[in-house]
Amino acid sequence: MEQEVLHGRQKQLLILLRSQPRVVTSQYLANQLEVSDRTVRNDVQALNGILSRYGARIETIRGKGLMLHMPENEVSPMLHDLLRTPDSLQSREDRANYLLVRLLLSNTGFQLGELEDEMFVSRTTLENDIRFLRKLVTVRRPHLYLNRKDNRISIETSEWNRRLVLTKIFSESWDYHSREGVFLQNTPISSDTLQTVLDLAKNLIRSNNIKMDDYDLIALAFTITVAEFRIRTGHPLDTRLEAVEAAEKVAPVVERIMDDIEGTLHTAFDRNERTGILLSMFFRQNPPLVLRTRYDIARLVDGNALHAADLFLQQIKDEYRVDFFHDQQLYVDLAYHVWRLEKRLRYSYERRNSLLPTIKSRYVYFFEMAMTIRESFQNVYGMTLSEDEWGYFADLLITSFNRTADRHFPNGIPVAFLSHLGRSDREMLASQIRSIYSNTIHLLGPFSIYEKEPVMEANPRIILSTVRLETVREELVSIPHLTIPALFSGDVFLRMNELIQECRQSILFRKLPVPMERYFCPQLFFPELDASDEREVITYLTHRIVDLGYATSECVARALDREYLSSTAVGNGIAVPRVRVLGPCRTVIAFAQLRKPILWGNQKVSTVFLPSVSEADLPIFGTLLTNLIGHLCSDRSARRVTQVKSFDDLLELLRG
Repeated sequence: MEQEVLHGRQKQLLILLRSQPRVVTSQYLANQLEVSDRTVRNDVQALNGILSRYGARIETIRGKGLMLHMPENEVSPMLHDLLRTPDSLQSREDRANYLLVRLLLSNTGFQLGELEDEMFVSRTTLENDIRFLRKLVTVRRPHLYLNRKDNRISIETSEWNRRLVLTKIFSESWDYHSREGVFLQNTPISSDTLQTVLDLAKNLIRSNNIKMDDYDLIALAFTITVAEFRIRTGHPLDTRLEAVEAAEKVAPVVERIMDDIEGTLHTAFDRNERTGILLSMFFRQNPPLVLRTRYDIARLVDGNALHAADLFLQQIKDEYRVDFFHDQQLYVDLAYHVWRLEKRLRYSYERRNSLLPTIKSRYVYFFEMAMTIRESFQNVYGMTLSEDEWGYFADLLITSFNRTADRHFPNGIPVAFLSHLGRSDREMLASQIRSIYSNTIHLLGPFSIYEKEPVMEANPRIILSTVRLETVREELVSIPHLTIPALFSGDVFLRMNELIQECRQSILFRKLPVPMERYFCPQLFFPELDASDEREVITYLTHRIVDLGYATSECVARALDREYLSSTAVGNGIAVPRVRVLGPCRTVIAFAQLRKPILWGNQKVSTVFLPSVSEADLPIFGTLLTNLIGHLCSDRSARRVTQVKSFDDLLELLRG
C-alpha cells in the first residue's frame, strides 16, 4: 500500500479522536487544536480519504459530533503505520521541532538552502520558523544560543544541554495511546534501543520499589537512549557532573541498570555519564513515604524549599486576600514540589504541561494566583519559571481547594428534589440522581411541589424540580435551581455540574455585591475596535478606563505586564486580559468587538473583555473571572457573545 502522509495537526486530531470513547463535538476538537471549526472539518475530510483504505472512518453524527470507528483487531497496527509516516511539516510547530532536532544533532549546522530543500519550504517560511525557534529556545530551560552567520545556522551549547533538549522533545512526543509508543520521526534514535532500555529500567525500578510517574519513566528511558546514541557516535559529555548527596540512595539501582544496558547494547558509560543518569533518576522519583506533616517534609527537603513555599502562600494572601496557610497538606506538597523542581531545572529542563489550556480556562483564578510562584522562586533560587510550571502549582491549589470543599460538605452538597410525579416515578428518578452523583450531593426529598416549609427547613444549596419553579414556587427561585426531565440529558448534566461547581466555589469566591451588568458601562463599550495586535487593544482599553477616572495611570503598564507573562486568550475567539489596580479606583469591565480578528498569543481573537479590579474588590476578583470565563466565554455562550452589536445586546446577554 502506498505510504500515507499526515501533518502534525492531523496526527493530533487522530490522537484526540482515538482517546474519546464517545461522540465528541468538532468545536471541542477545534478548541483543543486551537484552530477553527472549519479547519477541523477539512482535516476530517482529508483523514477519511486515508482511513477508508484501512477500513476505518470518522463518522459525522448530525447534531452531536464526530466519532472514530476502527476495524476490530487492527487498531494499534493501523494507527501505528499512519503516525509513523514522514511528517509533511505543514505546521510551524512540526517544522520547529524538526529543525531543532537537526541542529542539535549537527556539530557544524546547515546552510539555509540545504534546509529549504530538505523541509520543502520557501526561504520566507524558513526565516519565520527560525525566528519562532529562536524565541522558543531562549525563553525555556536549558537556554540555547541559535547562531546565525550569513546563510548558515547552528546551535552553540554544551553536550549536556543538547541531550536535555533532545530528551524533552522525544518524551513529549511519546504517544501513550499507542502500544508502540510512537514518537517523533526522522531521527536516528532507534526505537528498538529505546524499548530495550525501557524494559531493563522498568524492571529494576519496580523490583527496588522506586516510585516514578509514567512520564518520568519514559523520560528516564529517553535520557539513557539519547546518551547511548551520543556516546556511540563520538559525543561524550563535555561537562563534569557532581552527584548530590541525597542522590546516593538510588545509586546502586542506577549502577545495576547501566551494567545491564552496557552488557546488552555494548556501549560503555563512564563514571561521568553514569552520574548524569543518576541525577536524572534522582529528581524524577516520587517520595518513598507519604508526606503529611511539616515534620515529615522538613526531614526530606532543604530550608530553601520550605522558605519558597512560605513566600508563595504569603504572596497569595497579600495579593489576592486568600489564605491557604490552614492546609498543612498543601504546604507539604508545595515544599516537596519546589524542592524537586529546583533539581529538575538545574539538571534538566522545563516540562510541558498538557493540562495548561484547561487550567487557564476552567480554573483561571487558581492559575492567576499560581503566577505569584515566579517571584518566590526567583527570590529563593534566582531562576525564572514558565507558565507550564505555574500550571503545576495551580494544580496544587485546586487540590487544596477541593479538600476544603469536601470538609465543608462532608455528606455532599445538600440538594432538594421537588417533583409533581407519582410516588413510584419520583422515587425512581431520585434513585437515578443518587446513583449518578453518589457522595457529591446529599439528596433531600423527594418533596411535593407544594411543600414549601420542609424544603426551606432542609436549607438546600441547590433545588432540582420536575416543573419550573418560576410557575409554581416563585418564593424558592432565589436558590440556584434546575428543571430536570424524567431522563437526564447532556445539557442537564452540564448545567447540574456547573451548579455543583459554583456551590463548591462559593466557599472561596465571594458573591458579587451587585449584578454582573453593573460592572459594564456604555463609555467602555467598543463594538468595532480597530487594532493590529493584543498590545494595541490592551493599551486602548486601559487608557479609556484611566481617562474616565476608574483607575490610576499605572493601570496601562500593569495590564501590559500581565499579558506579557502569559496570554489571556481563552478560546472561542475571546480574550480576557485583566489588571489589578491600587488606590481609590472603581472595578469596571471594558468590552470590545474587533473589526478584524487578530492573533492573540497563538489564538485568533475577535472579542475582548478587560476587567480592571480595584484593591478594595480583590475578594471578588475570582468571582468576576469565573463568571466571565466560565460562563460568557464557554462553548455554550460564545456564539451569543460574538453576536453582540450594541450595549443593550450586551446587557441582555449578561442578564440571560
